[in-house]
Formats: sequence, structure tokens, C-alpha cells
Amino acid sequence: MHKKTIKKPIFEKRIIQLQTLLDANTAFLTVNPADIYYLTGCTGSNNHLLVCSEIIYLFTDGRYLTQIGEQAQITLSVEEISVTFSFEQALKNILIKENIKFLKFTPDSMSYLIGKSMVSALPQDTQATQDLMLFNLRSIKDETEIETIKQNLLITQAAFLYIQGVIKPGLTELEVAAELEYYCKKQGAEAMAFNTIIASGERSSLPHGAASNKIINDGDVVQFDFGIVKDHYCSDFSRVLQIGNIDPKLAEIREIVEDATKLVEENARCGMTGKEIDAMARDYITQKGYGDYFGHGLGHALGIEIHENPRLNTVWDKPIIENMVLTIEPGIYLPGLGGIRLEDVVVMRHDKFEVLTDCKYDF
Repeated sequence: MHKKTIKKPIFEKRIIQLQTLLDANTAFLTVNPADIYYLTGCTGSNNHLLVCSEIIYLFTDGRYLTQIGEQAQITLSVEEISVTFSFEQALKNILIKENIKFLKFTPDSMSYLIGKSMVSALPQDTQATQDLMLFNLRSIKDETEIETIKQNLLITQAAFLYIQGVIKPGLTELEVAAELEYYCKKQGAEAMAFNTIIASGERSSLPHGAASNKIINDGDVVQFDFGIVKDHYCSDFSRVLQIGNIDPKLAEIREIVEDATKLVEENARCGMTGKEIDAMARDYITQKGYGDYFGHGLGHALGIEIHENPRLNTVWDKPIIENMVLTIEPGIYLPGLGGIRLEDVVVMRHDKFEVLTDCKYDF
């Protein structure tokens, strides 16, 4: 067992916030890499974090011991696991040692551990339940997180401006995506946040139309949706470009989508539910006759992960509160013709949204 010392107060603050929600006989376990980074500053593909009321255990294998020693931003008790000394056995030993009667999981972690039949291997008197306490902590961003996302958006937007001088008829979507991603990496992006969407012509009616070998033609609308990862946080961005003269129907729905975006950004208020905010855009698009062609939620939170909770959709009935960072991304998709989606990243302040994205909607 190796002891690590505190390096950055923000990680200690997050751990303390979580520990205040635990009593002496309760612990919290997560295997989600984003959760583990959020609480400790550590990364790795085989880490498991157990937070007790007075002590924190990180279970890992030999591949990550040195890395954790360099990364850890809080005091950790590091337990090495291997093929011969399993995580299940190591966890069981600790739960008995710490007299843990209630073990709480994030829902995604519990699904993973049930799949491994790990939960059935817990001590007989330890009860396992799902809990959203860490989700609630992660959904409220501090100003450092918000500024990191904002800086990542600057790189993302610069890439979109750059690609406007590159794109032309005859290039494939994949060729444009390669140029876009190369530019992002040159500007400091560590990775793309998700599979880059560049969908042209009729393919722009596919909400998740990842870049393909399709050739971009004169008269196409080209839908862009991409983001980067830098300093462990994501950006997310959608705009459209027109190549030459486009179908008037596409110009019409682009204006409707822009108006819906602005409507939400100007009128959503702190404390409204995700369902209520979604309805603002959805009702407007429906009034314009295109409600059947807006088939996804209005937006989602983002941070360490590209898709986080809370959501802006037809079922999220919990309030959107101060310092939640979300996307606003209405879209209209007309099969056989094309589609339009515009996306901004916003942060809810004490009264209304602050828009972090700073890029025109113009074709």
C-alpha cells in the first residue's frame, strides 16, 4: 500500500463533498473513469475507486502504479490488483475491514459490476444500491471547469473557421474531417470528443451522420458536429455550411432552427426543468410545421464526458440550476433532402443562460 499526498485543493474539496454524504458504515464505489478523474485526478482503464467516510481506496493493476503516483491529487490508499489477486477479493477484504454495511454505486458502475457478477461476491451483510450523489456533484461545474470548456470551444470554433477555407466540391466528407481533426490537434486538442460528424447533401438529414466517403457536391448543405478533448474536458459544436446554391426549403428550416436556438437561450430561466426548456424549442418548431422532423432531445450536459446529465428532453422533469453546462441543439431533418442542426454550449447562471459559444450561425 502506498500513500499519496494532496496536490490540488479542488480534488480534496470534491472528495470531502462526497464524504459528507456518507456515514461510517457506508461507502461509495465507482468504476467510471470520468468519476475517478473528477475525484482524484487519476486516469487509467482498470481503476476502481472506493470512498469511505474517512479513507479513500484506489484499486488498480501494475500498469498504472507509476502513473497514479504522478497523477494523484489527493491522499489515496492504493491497492494493487492482478489476475491472481482479483478486485472482487480486494474489495471484499476492505469492506470487511472498514465494516461497510451499505455500498452505493453510480448506475453505470452497478451495471458493469452486476455484469461481472461482482455484487453477489460482496460480504453477506453488505447491501448494494444505486445512488446519484456523485452525478449531482458532477452536474454543477465550478468556474475552472467552465473556463476549461470555454477555452476548448475556442479551438473548436477556430477549426470550423479554418475548414471553411478548405472545403470545396469534389472533396469527400472523410477528407474534410481529416483536415478538421488535424487542425484541432495542431491547436492543442488531445483527442476528438466523439466520431466527427460531417454529413453532406441528403446525408445531412442523418442526425449522427459520421463522415463518409461521399463526395461533397455543389448545392449541398454540409452538417458539422464535432468537439475536442483537452485538459480532460469536452467541447461540442454544430454548424452548417452551404456549397453553392441550396434548396430554398433548407434555407427556410435553417432560419427556423436558428430562431428556436435563440428563443431558448434568451428565455430559459434558472429552475425550469429540462422538459420545460426542451418544450420551448419543440413547440416553436412544431408551430412552424416541422415538429415531426425534430426527433431528438434539445440538449445535454457535458464536461469530462461528452454526454452527461442533466438532459433537455421531453421527459427530464428535474430543474436546471446554476452552473450546469449544457448544449442547445435543435434540428430539423427532412429525409431525401437534408437537415439542419445548430448547437451552442451554455451555462445556467443565477437567472438565465450565458452562451459560451461565440460563432455565427451564417452559412
